[in-house]
Amino acid sequence: MSHRPQFAVPVASERLQRLEQTPRWLAYLVAAVLVVAAATADHYAGRDLATGFLYVPAVAGLGWLLGHRAGLHAAAAATVAGLLVDWPFAAPNAEGVVLWNVVATGLLLGAAGWFAGEVRAHRDWIRHVTHVDGLTGLYNRASFLVAVDAELARSERYGGDTTLLCIDVERLRDVNATRGHAAGDALLKGLAAELGEKLRRTDLLARVGDDEFAVLLRATSAASAPAVAQKLGETLSAWAAAHDWPVTFGLGWASAPFTGMNAEALIERATATLYERRRALRGGAAVAGVSAKTAYA
Repeated sequence: MSHRPQFAVPVASERLQRLEQTPRWLAYLVAAVLVVAAATADHYAGRDLATGFLYVPAVAGLGWLLGHRAGLHAAAAATVAGLLVDWPFAAPNAEGVVLWNVVATGLLLGAAGWFAGEVRAHRDWIRHVTHVDGLTGLYNRASFLVAVDAELARSERYGGDTTLLCIDVERLRDVNATRGHAAGDALLKGLAAELGEKLRRTDLLARVGDDEFAVLLRATSAASAPAVAQKLGETLSAWAAAHDWPVTFGLGWASAPFTGMNAEALIERATATLYERRRALRGGAAVAGVSAKTAYA
């Protein structure tokens, strides 16, 4: 789905992000070149200088990029390269010492490759649980607020309209009470998938509460927001009916830019609009061109 979180990271780590997107074949190729370069330096350094550390960049780098197994592959290659470099020049009756040194270095390099892969895996796991809603895989509230603040800053600097749309799943508690929480979870996951299919690739989708979703609509003005909300509400109502989900949907929106506007304030404005429309529709009034008879607020 195109709406999976793109994590907000410090600018200083942008180079690391690009590096982590290196194709697998290229990572192996670069690691091989580094191992050969280290072996060459090892050969010319002679036996009196410790050169095992020269293999660490290739081993740890490949472990970081492709995981601990790849790190172990690089460590094995570095161990073989070290053996080929040192064995032909071993002093008489000193082959055992050379073999021990090479194996010990290989074990240390293997630990480095494994550790680098494990650190990368744990970092990615922490990033995932921090920024992603565990049920739907969408942005959670915290990461969505960061993304919205960044978009608002961009809009304030360069111009352009931004609209935030709130979606409230009404009667979700009834589904949980009558069909069980597993059914409620299935509903939310299905709804997330449906929203991801219907929204544009440039929109940002998040689950910001138990039964609440939010969408950041880039380049969407306040004038066009009601039509967008109406079309999306009709789509969601049709989806719920097709899957026999006894829920309705409340929709509200707010548009920027406003000077000094932040993500929390924009969500509050959108939520306030949602409540206003809900009260008006329940009172039988028509709001923003949407009939009170529709299946969403």
